[in-house]
Amino acid sequence: RDRNGTYRWFKAHAIAERDETGAVTGWYGSTTDIDDLKRAERSLSESEQRLRLAQEIAGLGIAEWDLAANRAAWSPLFGQLFALGPEHVNEPGNEVMSRIGRMIPDDDRQRLEMAHAKILEKGGSMIDELRVRMPLGEVEWRHLRAEVYCGASGAAERMIVVARDITVADLGFGYAVGNRIRVVGSA
Repeated sequence: RDRNGTYRWFKAHAIAERDETGAVTGWYGSTTDIDDLKRAERSLSESEQRLRLAQEIAGLGIAEWDLAANRAAWSPLFGQLFALGPEHVNEPGNEVMSRIGRMIPDDDRQRLEMAHAKILEKGGSMIDELRVRMPLGEVEWRHLRAEVYCGASGAAERMIVVARDITVADLGFGYAVGNRIRVVGSA
Protein backbone atom coordinates (compact mmCIF):
# COMPACT_ATOMS: atom_id res chain seq x y z
CA ARG A 1 0.00 0.00 0.00
CA ASP A 2 1.18 3.49 -0.67
CA ARG A 3 1.04 6.28 1.92
CA ASN A 4 -2.53 7.12 0.87
CA GLY A 5 -3.67 3.56 1.64
CA THR A 6 -4.09 2.62 -2.03
CA TYR A 7 -2.94 -0.82 -3.06
CA ARG A 8 -0.31 -0.95 -5.83
CA TRP A 9 1.26 -3.78 -7.83
CA PHE A 10 4.90 -4.63 -7.12
CA LYS A 11 7.17 -7.30 -8.52
CA ALA A 12 9.50 -8.77 -5.90
CA HIS A 13 12.65 -10.79 -6.50
CA ALA A 14 14.75 -12.30 -3.70
CA ILE A 15 17.80 -14.53 -3.46
CA ALA A 16 18.90 -16.26 -0.27
CA GLU A 17 22.55 -16.07 0.84
CA ARG A 18 23.69 -19.36 2.32
CA ASP A 19 26.71 -20.47 4.28
CA GLU A 20 28.81 -23.56 3.53
CA THR A 21 26.28 -25.80 5.32
CA GLY A 22 23.40 -24.44 3.27
CA ALA A 23 21.81 -22.46 6.07
CA VAL A 24 20.28 -19.11 5.07
CA THR A 25 22.38 -16.26 6.42
CA GLY A 26 20.62 -13.39 4.69
CA TRP A 27 18.47 -12.22 1.84
CA TYR A 28 19.09 -9.92 -1.09
CA GLY A 29 16.14 -8.59 -2.94
CA SER A 30 14.50 -5.88 -4.91
CA THR A 31 11.01 -4.68 -5.59
CA THR A 32 9.80 -2.88 -8.66
CA ASP A 33 6.63 -0.82 -8.83
CA ILE A 34 4.69 -2.28 -11.79
CA ASP A 35 1.35 -0.66 -10.99
CA ASP A 36 1.37 1.53 -14.13
CA LEU A 37 2.15 -1.55 -16.25
CA LYS A 38 -0.72 -3.53 -14.68
CA ARG A 39 -3.13 -0.62 -15.22
CA ALA A 40 -2.02 -0.34 -18.87
CA GLU A 41 -2.46 -4.11 -19.38
CA ARG A 42 -5.97 -3.95 -17.93
CA SER A 43 -6.86 -0.94 -20.07
CA LEU A 44 -5.55 -2.72 -23.19
CA SER A 45 -7.50 -5.87 -22.35
CA GLU A 46 -10.73 -3.88 -21.87
CA SER A 47 -10.11 -2.01 -25.13
CA GLU A 48 -9.58 -5.32 -26.96
CA GLN A 49 -12.86 -6.65 -25.52
CA ARG A 50 -14.73 -3.56 -26.79
CA LEU A 51 -13.10 -3.89 -30.22
CA ARG A 52 -13.98 -7.62 -30.48
CA LEU A 53 -17.60 -6.85 -29.59
CA ALA A 54 -17.80 -4.01 -32.12
CA GLN A 55 -16.27 -6.21 -34.85
CA GLU A 56 -18.72 -9.00 -34.10
CA ILE A 57 -21.74 -6.69 -34.12
CA ALA A 58 -20.60 -4.97 -37.34
CA GLY A 59 -19.72 -8.28 -39.00
CA LEU A 60 -16.11 -7.25 -39.69
CA GLY A 61 -13.40 -9.82 -40.33
CA ILE A 62 -9.80 -8.68 -39.93
CA ALA A 63 -6.53 -10.07 -41.24
CA GLU A 64 -2.96 -8.90 -40.88
CA TRP A 65 -0.09 -9.82 -43.18
CA ASP A 66 3.46 -9.32 -41.89
CA LEU A 67 5.15 -8.77 -45.24
CA ALA A 68 8.73 -9.09 -43.97
CA ALA A 69 8.11 -12.40 -42.18
CA ASN A 70 5.50 -13.50 -44.77
CA ARG A 71 3.03 -14.49 -42.04
CA ALA A 72 -0.68 -13.88 -42.01
CA ALA A 73 -3.13 -14.01 -39.11
CA TRP A 74 -6.88 -13.45 -39.18
CA SER A 75 -9.97 -13.31 -37.03
CA PRO A 76 -12.43 -16.22 -37.10
CA LEU A 77 -14.94 -14.13 -39.11
CA PHE A 78 -12.32 -13.25 -41.75
CA GLY A 79 -11.62 -16.98 -42.03
CA GLN A 80 -15.33 -17.65 -42.61
CA LEU A 81 -15.61 -14.86 -45.20
CA PHE A 82 -12.79 -16.41 -47.25
CA ALA A 83 -13.12 -20.11 -46.35
CA LEU A 84 -9.84 -20.20 -44.42
CA GLY A 85 -9.83 -23.07 -41.98
CA PRO A 86 -7.39 -24.10 -39.26
CA GLU A 87 -5.37 -26.03 -41.86
CA HIS A 88 -4.35 -22.71 -43.44
CA VAL A 89 -3.00 -21.08 -40.26
CA ASN A 90 0.64 -22.03 -40.84
CA GLU A 91 0.70 -21.25 -44.57
CA PRO A 92 2.97 -18.39 -45.67
CA GLY A 93 1.11 -15.09 -46.03
CA ASN A 94 1.57 -14.88 -49.79
CA GLU A 95 0.03 -18.36 -50.18
CA VAL A 96 -2.97 -17.34 -48.08
CA MET A 97 -3.43 -14.21 -50.22
CA SER A 98 -3.11 -16.30 -53.41
CA ARG A 99 -5.72 -18.74 -52.04
CA ILE A 100 -8.10 -15.82 -51.50
CA GLY A 101 -7.26 -14.42 -54.96
CA ARG A 102 -8.26 -17.71 -56.63
CA MET A 103 -11.75 -17.33 -55.12
CA ILE A 104 -12.28 -13.99 -56.86
CA PRO A 105 -13.61 -13.89 -60.47
CA ASP A 106 -11.08 -12.68 -63.08
CA ASP A 107 -12.40 -9.15 -63.68
CA ASP A 108 -12.66 -8.38 -59.94
CA ARG A 109 -9.30 -10.05 -59.28
CA GLN A 110 -7.48 -7.99 -61.93
CA ARG A 111 -8.81 -4.76 -60.44
CA LEU A 112 -7.90 -5.92 -56.93
CA GLU A 113 -4.38 -7.01 -57.95
CA MET A 114 -3.67 -3.61 -59.56
CA ALA A 115 -4.82 -1.74 -56.45
CA HIS A 116 -2.96 -4.20 -54.21
CA ALA A 117 0.31 -3.71 -56.14
CA LYS A 118 -0.07 0.07 -55.94
CA ILE A 119 -0.48 0.19 -52.16
CA LEU A 120 2.31 -2.35 -51.62
CA GLU A 121 4.64 -0.10 -53.61
CA LYS A 122 3.72 3.23 -52.03
CA GLY A 123 1.79 2.40 -48.88
CA GLY A 124 -1.68 3.75 -48.26
CA SER A 125 -5.11 2.20 -48.48
CA MET A 126 -7.64 0.79 -50.89
CA ILE A 127 -11.36 0.15 -50.73
CA ASP A 128 -13.17 -2.27 -53.02
CA GLU A 129 -16.29 -4.38 -53.44
CA LEU A 130 -15.81 -7.71 -55.11
CA ARG A 131 -17.33 -11.09 -55.67
CA VAL A 132 -16.04 -14.25 -54.00
CA ARG A 133 -16.80 -17.79 -55.19
CA MET A 134 -17.24 -19.90 -52.07
CA PRO A 135 -16.25 -23.60 -51.89
CA LEU A 136 -19.77 -24.86 -52.72
CA GLY A 137 -19.95 -22.58 -55.78
CA GLU A 138 -22.14 -19.81 -54.40
CA VAL A 139 -21.06 -16.26 -55.25
CA GLU A 140 -21.02 -13.73 -52.43
CA TRP A 141 -20.01 -10.07 -52.25
CA ARG A 142 -17.35 -8.61 -49.96
CA HIS A 143 -16.50 -5.04 -49.06
CA LEU A 144 -12.74 -4.74 -48.41
CA ARG A 145 -10.52 -2.07 -47.01
CA ALA A 146 -6.78 -2.71 -46.95
CA GLU A 147 -4.16 -0.50 -45.37
CA VAL A 148 -0.40 -0.93 -45.94
CA TYR A 149 2.01 0.43 -43.35
CA CYS A 150 5.59 1.26 -44.31
CA GLY A 151 8.68 1.27 -42.12
CA ALA A 152 11.32 3.99 -41.76
CA SER A 153 12.95 2.88 -45.02
CA GLY A 154 9.68 3.45 -46.88
CA ALA A 155 9.24 -0.25 -47.63
CA ALA A 156 5.87 -1.88 -46.97
CA GLU A 157 6.04 -3.89 -43.72
CA ARG A 158 2.51 -4.99 -42.97
CA MET A 159 -0.98 -4.93 -44.40
CA ILE A 160 -4.24 -4.96 -42.48
CA VAL A 161 -7.40 -6.01 -44.31
CA VAL A 162 -10.93 -5.50 -43.02
CA ALA A 163 -13.70 -7.39 -44.83
CA ARG A 164 -17.47 -7.52 -44.55
CA ASP A 165 -20.09 -9.68 -46.23
CA ILE A 166 -22.36 -7.36 -48.26
CA THR A 167 -24.14 -10.06 -50.22
CA VAL A 168 -27.50 -8.91 -48.91
CA ALA A 169 -27.78 -5.74 -46.86
CA ASP A 170 -31.24 -4.59 -45.74
CA LEU A 171 -31.82 -0.90 -46.52
CA GLY A 172 -35.38 -0.71 -45.19
CA PHE A 173 -36.92 0.00 -48.62
CA GLY A 174 -35.04 -2.69 -50.49
CA TYR A 175 -31.77 -4.48 -50.40
CA ALA A 176 -28.31 -4.07 -51.83
CA VAL A 177 -26.45 -6.85 -53.55
CA GLY A 178 -22.82 -5.94 -54.01
CA ASN A 179 -22.71 -2.42 -55.38
CA ARG A 180 -26.20 -2.58 -56.90
CA ILE A 181 -29.37 -1.50 -55.09
CA ARG A 182 -32.60 -3.37 -55.75
CA VAL A 183 -35.90 -1.94 -54.55
CA VAL A 184 -38.37 -4.43 -53.13
CA GLY A 185 -42.15 -4.04 -53.18
CA SER A 186 -44.44 -1.56 -54.90
CA ALA A 187 -45.35 2.05 -54.12
